[in-house]
Amino acid sequence: MNDEQNDDNDCLKLCGSYSHITSARENVANFLESLSEQEKQFLCHSWDISKNISHIICTRLKKLQDSDDCEAIGWIKIYTATQKRDITPRITISIVGLNEEAVDNVIEQCQDIVEGYVIWKPSADEYRSIFNALIVKRSPSIDEFRQQWETDIRLDRDTGTIAIPAPSKMIADDIKEVLLSLGEEKKSRMNRISEFIPIQRNIRRFVNKAIGSLLDEAKTQRIFVESKNPNGLTLHGPSDIITEVKNKINTIINETEQKITTHRLQLSSTESDLMRADAYKLAKIIERETNTIIRDVIADQTSFTLKTNDNDTNSTLAVVVNSRGQTIVVEKGDITKVKNVDAIVNAANGSLYHAGGVDKAIADAAGPALDRECKQLIAKNGGLPISAGKAVKTTAGNLPFKCVIHAIGPQYSDGDQQERPLLFFSVLSSLRLAEGESYTSVALPAISSKTYGFPLADCTNIVVRAVKQFFADYPQSNVKKVILLDMDAAACNSFAREVVIDHRNELVDDDDIINYELPSLTAKWCWQSDNGEKINDENHAHQIEDAFQRYLKTSPIPTLVIHADNLQSGTIVDYSIHFLPNLKQLLASNPSALNGRLVCGYQKRISSGYERDIIRYPVVQMIQSTPVAYSPKPLDSYHLQVVTTKVYWDVTGIAREAVQQAERAIRKVIDSATISEPYSIPLNKDFDTHKKELIKIATQQQIQIDFQQECSGQLPMVLKGLKPNVEDAKSKITSYALDTLKMQVDNDHIICIPKKWGDQTEGCKLVEIARSDPDFVRIENRMKETMASVKIDKIERVQNVRMWRHYAFRHLELKKELSHKPNLQIEMELFHGTRATLPSEIYNGEYGFDMTFSTSGMWGIGTYFAKNALYSCSGYDYKLPNGKRQVFLAQVLTADVYDCKSDSNLRRPPKKNETKSGLRYNSVSGDTGGSKVYIIYENRVAYPTYLITFTC
Repeated sequence: MNDEQNDDNDCLKLCGSYSHITSARENVANFLESLSEQEKQFLCHSWDISKNISHIICTRLKKLQDSDDCEAIGWIKIYTATQKRDITPRITISIVGLNEEAVDNVIEQCQDIVEGYVIWKPSADEYRSIFNALIVKRSPSIDEFRQQWETDIRLDRDTGTIAIPAPSKMIADDIKEVLLSLGEEKKSRMNRISEFIPIQRNIRRFVNKAIGSLLDEAKTQRIFVESKNPNGLTLHGPSDIITEVKNKINTIINETEQKITTHRLQLSSTESDLMRADAYKLAKIIERETNTIIRDVIADQTSFTLKTNDNDTNSTLAVVVNSRGQTIVVEKGDITKVKNVDAIVNAANGSLYHAGGVDKAIADAAGPALDRECKQLIAKNGGLPISAGKAVKTTAGNLPFKCVIHAIGPQYSDGDQQERPLLFFSVLSSLRLAEGESYTSVALPAISSKTYGFPLADCTNIVVRAVKQFFADYPQSNVKKVILLDMDAAACNSFAREVVIDHRNELVDDDDIINYELPSLTAKWCWQSDNGEKINDENHAHQIEDAFQRYLKTSPIPTLVIHADNLQSGTIVDYSIHFLPNLKQLLASNPSALNGRLVCGYQKRISSGYERDIIRYPVVQMIQSTPVAYSPKPLDSYHLQVVTTKVYWDVTGIAREAVQQAERAIRKVIDSATISEPYSIPLNKDFDTHKKELIKIATQQQIQIDFQQECSGQLPMVLKGLKPNVEDAKSKITSYALDTLKMQVDNDHIICIPKKWGDQTEGCKLVEIARSDPDFVRIENRMKETMASVKIDKIERVQNVRMWRHYAFRHLELKKELSHKPNLQIEMELFHGTRATLPSEIYNGEYGFDMTFSTSGMWGIGTYFAKNALYSCSGYDYKLPNGKRQVFLAQVLTADVYDCKSDSNLRRPPKKNETKSGLRYNSVSGDTGGSKVYIIYENRVAYPTYLITFTC
């Protein structure tokens, strides 16, 4: 929510369930804390020189950022004209990297560039001689010289200076020497060359060690060595010396290649995640200790786009099966290379154009036959786009499948345009089509999640529910297996989390997902491309036609912006729609023009201003058949099958003993990271049912779970596995316990609702409290402490049963966690203004004050509350159209508070003791604007108790 400080800061938005977001925030925060950062200043002779060098550095930084093995990024500080007048000319560079070595590496490269940029002023005779050689005689020409030295030297006749932007000072000095020799015909000129020597990554460490002394000697002979390229090194210098050094290095490379030995090691996916953590920190330590090279095979293949063997299979993340053997599999991989399926599903647009993403990948792999059939389908549909929520099939062309099914997913707008049911039925329609063809297996991706912008968590939830619904509707289906797969790891992980969830009760609370109604098209809209007319999909055709009809009926020309696929790069682009200003007059004199092709205006790409004609065609209305009511059958229960994905690592060394030593070190690290931790949750009945669900969580997290004897309303257990997996499992188990407690009887003492709420058992409502009520008097006095002239119009109590139970459960947890501090105040009553956010979005929401929408403020990214009413009511209150204002008085679980000065880098409260992991304060406080403010960094630790409407 609004942090009451700053709305304009960039932020990382996390979408998903509470437990997933909590885990993700922890991981992101840990990652940010692990980064190394350094700022470096280089003084310059003038701001013009600073500008020139900055341009060169920016180019180098961009190249580094785009490289496959980028470990650090950087940016250059921009100084205003006022600042430039007050300080010495300089370049200020900020570098952030995965480790100090990576940061120092980039700083070193920038320093070479700064030192290599030389403004040289030779004597007048020397300058004339250089100018005569390069410009007059062109022996060599200045362009030839630039190309030879790979540097853009510039001669300034007004000042008699030469700008030399060389990669290093050494090369700049060489360039000076060569320039001086140009005018001395008898003097031999330096023949300088650059040579790249490729070195395979799996032997780079050994070669570097062997050639260290050789390179040091070469540098004394004016050889400049660029060794930062991961694929090899480049030597710059005199040709005779370069040739000699190159030959010696190649000899060492050949000898090393003869000596090395490589062994392929298999680790589980969780063990591999441990080795990859903190930019492969553990792997690098073991490499140094054992003089080996440890490579992540999958990461290398991804980075260098190596061709994989046709026998390679996609990696399986999860498998769930119902009692009839109908199976859902989650895989990571290329859908065009999935094995043993009859049909694949394409995430298509209604026009069946193949512009980008998985759509283009499938079309390219299938060949022209697929595209021809797509055009035939559009022609059979009267030239109209296929409606969202539908599915059609074509040949698979060159692909080894019986067909390609094209699911027309919706483009996500705001969630209120029937996107959810349209996505649900696009999947269901695809599977029904496969069933009608008697196929036994189908593979489909995360439809609408990328180009069409559907939130990933919602997308995978709906896709999985649609698949389960299909199996429920067709208990004896021909389709026995559905594979959910994607190249994107985030989509695959989201699928894997979703398939294990029990969705049997979701349809009761979410029945709108099975109902949608799209009006028929009354006109077809196209736009003029370089290759002919392209039809708009149904959604945009409706939008343009609605705007067109408003234009005909009203005088002002309506403003319309559509977010459409540009059909070239597979990206969504904003286009503004403009109707011809004289179109009304044209139609008034010739109404029949609406009966045929009509150029009505143009669409303009907002980013470039490029315009394309838009054309309207009338559509003959067909008699609509009455849709058959859909009655979904109850979903089945699914059980998770154990899947252990093996990941390959290559360990390379000069001797077999070193490789074996490295493998032993890897196993030791994994064993030491395995923990056994007692844990318990407050459950006091139905233990057998709960244990089955908790075993599913443990299986998914690849840990062991051993249940202990139940006692005192607690279900104790011991969790064993890698520490990150155990921590994730604890989060999921806690979330499961929370959800279970929510469903227990209303009078459960742990989460019972306040007595003042009466007999309310569900939902949310606002109850206005009387002015004579002690709470009204207390709140009014509280506000008048800092706002003497405040006039309260009304105070409404927020009674949201679901939100209160979440809050009360967290309150109970904190009391247990801080039981060793009996006098600590766990809860405070604080003010919060929502600024431009509707208060109803808070008191009607799932989380109340939702961290998903927090932005950065004086104490980082969190939700901000104030002790003084005046602070929250001064610019942060919500303003009603009638001039009245609103602010919340909330219950906030501040618990163990850390009071400090402002720190915008905070993402969670600091640790209580740096030597102990996991023990952090619960909130942060500080002073600003004449008030004490409190900041929380997680959901469900604040409840919007009262909504106050007032005037001043």
